[in-house]
Amino acid sequence: MLAQDIRGNATMNPFLESPPDAAEEHTVLLSKTSDEDLSPAERIFPRRSCALRSFKILSSFAIAVSAVLLGAQIAAMAVFHFFFMPNVLRLYIVAFCIILILTELRMENLVPTTYENWVYRGFLYSFIGLIGVVMAEANEVEERTLETRQMIVHLVMLGASYAMFALGVIYMLMGFCCLRDVLERMRADYDADVDRASLEESIT
Repeated sequence: MLAQDIRGNATMNPFLESPPDAAEEHTVLLSKTSDEDLSPAERIFPRRSCALRSFKILSSFAIAVSAVLLGAQIAAMAVFHFFFMPNVLRLYIVAFCIILILTELRMENLVPTTYENWVYRGFLYSFIGLIGVVMAEANEVEERTLETRQMIVHLVMLGASYAMFALGVIYMLMGFCCLRDVLERMRADYDADVDRASLEESIT
């Protein structure tokens, strides 16, 4: 009777160890499921960390905003009345937008090394954004009444300029916090993981 009670408690007690065969079966099942969940691309290119993905999203957003402002400045030269000095200023903004896009794409051979400084880059973003806002408001004053296409260009330019100013503030804050060094270390670690995963995949 006592032996039966002991066996019954052993089967009902959740803190007692499970049979070895069940544990081994559970382990094999987990490892098999984890291997099947990984695609070939994930085996070669490990997943980026959350922080690294956040930097990637910020850089992609900066490229998009610069491209939109660049297009808006070119469109403004076509839809608004011609004035020499405002158009010269628009050409300067177009040139800076191209430089910023190349910088975000990490084409280091085509841009000066000073743009790698996030405080300087943030100052440039915010400065171009402020100029864009002033020019958008000036267009509204000069034209008095805006046509439909002029209103579209005006709103796009205004929105992109405010977004660029916000990007500038973010970059300056990150630069003051020395986050660029953190990003470079994360990129180096990720590249090392990719090289290691590629080597292991080629061996297998």
